[in-house]
Amino acid sequence: MSAPAGHAAAVPESHDVTVPGVHDVIVVGGGPAGSTTGAFLARAGRRVLLFEREPFPRFHVGESLLPATLPILERMGALATVAERGFQVKYGATFHDQESDFQRTFYFLTNKPWPSYSYQVHRADFDALLLEHAATHGVDVRQRATVESIAFDADGVSVAARRDGLPITARARFLVDASGRDGLIATKLGRRERIPNLGKVALFAHFRGAGRLPGRDEGNIFIHVFQDGWFWWIPLANDLTSLGCVMHARTVRGWPGQLDELYAEMIRRCPRVAHRLVGGERVTEIHRVANFSYMNGPLLGDRFLVVGDAIASWTRSSRSASTSPCRRASWLPGRWTGRSRTAGSRPRGSRPISGPSSAASGLSSASSTSTTSPRFSRCSCGRRRAGSWRPSSVCSRAVPS
Repeated sequence: MSAPAGHAAAVPESHDVTVPGVHDVIVVGGGPAGSTTGAFLARAGRRVLLFEREPFPRFHVGESLLPATLPILERMGALATVAERGFQVKYGATFHDQESDFQRTFYFLTNKPWPSYSYQVHRADFDALLLEHAATHGVDVRQRATVESIAFDADGVSVAARRDGLPITARARFLVDASGRDGLIATKLGRRERIPNLGKVALFAHFRGAGRLPGRDEGNIFIHVFQDGWFWWIPLANDLTSLGCVMHARTVRGWPGQLDELYAEMIRRCPRVAHRLVGGERVTEIHRVANFSYMNGPLLGDRFLVVGDAIASWTRSSRSASTSPCRRASWLPGRWTGRSRTAGSRPRGSRPISGPSSAASGLSSASSTSTTSPRFSRCSCGRRRAGSWRPSSVCSRAVPS
């Protein structure tokens, strides 16, 4: 891939208004779940059409990957490109509780079938990279195409979309819903259920010039828990930092001023975050995501499958918005190509939790400072999968010395 580090290449796409023939699979959504599904299916010889509503690259939250993502990127042939792109390497996570002043750092374990590091990614670049990878392997990518209706029958599915005001009609044997929070299948055919007690709102933005830790800990994600909620602090490459505040929806509803004033006030109420932002400059607008804790249904039918955040999402500091969709999406091609899977080889997700924890897969405690009993506990997730991870290429600066 010829794009320079830190910049997303243009994604090749077709421009026809009508889509001739019958595809094996139509994928709705070009995020990590959709592009991963499309790439695996295309590499298995299937004819795949992908509709994506937005033009890539585009801003998106969910920048902190887990190590279990890397074997999937290796299997789909994208790891070398990701490693060359210059994303920030991370080896662990640090949690701090403001009330007790307790802090603990966790590093990824070394006895797992995946590496002991991962990446903090600028999602505009990362998502465009994966979508371009899918197109390179034969996926017919249609950007700026909004799916308006779907109709299933005994032989497949008919999809009606609109691109630049013009209608598109396509036909396939199977449909994959990778539409993320929009939940195409849930909206058109099923239901969406909010997870109780997780009515949260996140305000987030990118900063340049914020404080960085030296050496190995530079890329650690930080979780700062304070009275009104919690912050994520994600160091990205090129001196960028993603800073998000998750708070209860009633806090936002009760705020009399503008959202940027609320964001600034939450930073003021968390002195550690405020201190690390001294000298930093906000370089994006403040984004808002609300009601992002839900479960959708149905998830599987005779002619459709739901993957990624179109299944469910919850407020969880260590859950990567890229990792879980990629893992789920990688299961499908084995069914289409008829390959059997070893018992226990299907990854199993961890239970939803209501707030920050050390649930990042394969984290080990490294250090802590506390004057009171710890409020954080290690999660029991991160079960070992069958097989081992043997990368063909890795970023040299990501290998611990």
